[in-house]
Amino acid sequence: MVAVAGAAAVVVVVVVVVVVVVFVVVVVEVEIIALRIISIMIAILIMTVEVVVVVVVVVVVVVVVVVVVVVVVVVVVVVVVVVVRVVVRLAVVVVADWQ
Repeated sequence: MVAVAGAAAVVVVVVVVVVVVVFVVVVVEVEIIALRIISIMIAILIMTVEVVVVVVVVVVVVVVVVVVVVVVVVVVVVVVVVVVRVVVRLAVVVVADWQ
């Protein structure tokens, strides 16, 4: 009877040890998989942030270029209008004096 009880106790201890080892291995594997998934998600997030930064920089550069072009065009138009007005006035004065 004692031998059977001892054998049963050994079996229970072995089963408990196996269950604990399997649990620890499964938990460690799940943690490794979770860490890999988290690292992949962080990499995707970093790439997404890089893409957003690049897009924002490109948009800012395009807006600045458009504003500079508009300002240059307005300045050129104003200069041309002023020059044409001066030339027309001089022409009117020269024609009036010539007659």
